[in-house]
Amino acid sequence: MLAATLVAATTGCAVGPDYRRPELPTTPAFRDQPEAATSLADLPWWEVFRDDTLVALIHESLANNRDLAEAAANVERARYLAAVQRGELFPQLEYEASGTRGKDTFLGSVGSVGRGTENDFLTVLNLFWEIDVWGRIRRASEAARAELLASEALRRGVVLSLVSDVAQAWFELLELDRELEIARGSVHSYQETYDLFQRQFLGGVTSKLDPLRAEALLAQASAQVYDLERRIVEKENQLSVLLGRLAGSIPRGAPLGAQATPPDVPIGVPARLLERRPDLIEAEETLIADNARVGQALANYFPQIGLTALAGSVSTELSDLLNPT
Repeated sequence: MLAATLVAATTGCAVGPDYRRPELPTTPAFRDQPEAATSLADLPWWEVFRDDTLVALIHESLANNRDLAEAAANVERARYLAAVQRGELFPQLEYEASGTRGKDTFLGSVGSVGRGTENDFLTVLNLFWEIDVWGRIRRASEAARAELLASEALRRGVVLSLVSDVAQAWFELLELDRELEIARGSVHSYQETYDLFQRQFLGGVTSKLDPLRAEALLAQASAQVYDLERRIVEKENQLSVLLGRLAGSIPRGAPLGAQATPPDVPIGVPARLLERRPDLIEAEETLIADNARVGQALANYFPQIGLTALAGSVSTELSDLLNPT
């Protein structure tokens, strides 16, 4: 009967509001469009990007990024706190042990009396189990679990942001390489045109205006090459920061034209994709945690009911007994 009462009290209704997600009706697909069976968001990033060089750079960035390391440490911290918070649902056992050694001497008018050397030992066991009648521990455990999920969503958001930044910067670097290749080809063509017009001018075939125009176009193309080289260095420096390394050259891999074609994005309802965003998941879990803290605060207004048991032992030993002098 006592066990049934304890179970009923422990699993009773917790005070405070229960979190309920607001209803948001969405259609499975756009009107007159078939429902998408798969989504690009279901694919991991290592299947979306198929270049070995890019995959190696992404792994390097994930290993060296300090924001990601901090987010992962926060996840571990939240996991341990959630386990500790849940542990309050179970009986708590505390123990204490101590030992002393000394000599007691009583002073009187005639002299002193010694009891000899005394060894004292103390052991205490304290058992406490709070019966969660009002749901204080359950609400605190619910809040800790939601904070764990929020920290995990934050870590996932850091991963997605870092992977997308590295991939975007790397593809932009390949694009700049291609633009530089085209610009250098243009410089070569303008140089040949300028040489041709210069020979014609020296031969008296054409006027001075044609080589001057060709020279201006050659200077403009050469300036574009220098600008692209500067932008390539800036992009490599940006990637170096993302990779957590000193500024330097970045390996390219396959050129831009040889990259694998990205998968087709299936038709889907954008509102359903919002449920995949880590920042929105983090915000919802934070709301769940705050909602649970409200119930925990309300439960603190009520008395805490628990079972307590205490057991102890004291031992004293005497050695070298002395007689009064």
